[in-house]
Amino acid sequence: MAIDPVVSGSVPQPDPQRAQGTAHGNRVGAPRDGDRPASDTAPTDQVELSPAAAGISDATIPTGELSPAALQTIAQKVASGAYDDPAVADRIAGRLLDAGEIAG
Repeated sequence: MAIDPVVSGSVPQPDPQRAQGTAHGNRVGAPRDGDRPASDTAPTDQVELSPAAAGISDATIPTGELSPAALQTIAQKVASGAYDDPAVADRIAGRLLDAGEIAG
């Protein structure tokens, strides 16, 4: 691949077909034959959650169970990578299973 340097004072000229429309008189970006016509309303996105996902989104986040100092200690351990060790992850998962926090 060759990249031509830009010559000082040289400004590339726009493609006349892009700047002034196509040979058929269409604007650049205008719908082509077969494209669906633009509607009067803006398009919208929709999402449908499964009952399981909806249940997760309704879960209550526990509050007030840890002191600010304990939260800071946990945050420091996460930042240092202490929980990245597979043995540590196994111990945490085991405790969550034993406490009934997650299903095995």
